[in-house]
Amino acid sequence: GQGNAGNVNIRIRNASSFDGAGSSGTPSGVYSRAEANEAVGNGGNINIATGSLSVTNGAVITASTQGRGNGGNVEIYVRNDTVLDGLGPLQEITLPSGPLQFQQSSGLFSSVKRTGVGEGGNIRVTTRSLSIANGGVIVTRTEGQGRAGNITVNAADFVTVDGVGSDNSSSALLAPTQPGAGGRGGDITVNTNIFRV
Repeated sequence: GQGNAGNVNIRIRNASSFDGAGSSGTPSGVYSRAEANEAVGNGGNINIATGSLSVTNGAVITASTQGRGNGGNVEIYVRNDTVLDGLGPLQEITLPSGPLQFQQSSGLFSSVKRTGVGEGGNIRVTTRSLSIANGGVIVTRTEGQGRAGNITVNAADFVTVDGVGSDNSSSALLAPTQPGAGGRGGDITVNTNIFRV
């Protein structure tokens, strides 16, 4: 409806884990969305502060806008290690061209959906180390009328981006403009001592 969504604030002293998907195929995770159609307002921010963070087997932390409003930012502060690893179980969606099977990547997402009119949120990760593996991703993208958000990674020790998922999708940092979108892609900034791809 009309109005801004609230923020999601998570503070965990030790370890935080988001893992897998439910029996319906919905990924475990944290979501902030400005919905499609009649939504007029900004999506909320997601703020997570924790000792260590694990997002695995298709779980997601995601902020998006499908209506008239900006997507929220994703701010991750991890004292020790951050791991984004793997794909979720096989899912099926129906498109006009027929059914499509896919697997959801584990990761951090910010997107302007096809019906969205607004700016995508930024993703900022501050951590000791970041490992993205087996199809895991950090993605900001735009499919609608607005620019994609930026990705900033500050890792004191190292960042590793390694391997592919079971569907051959690459582990990656991505900030693309999709075909038909009316905004530019985002910037990717990585500050670390060692960066392995």
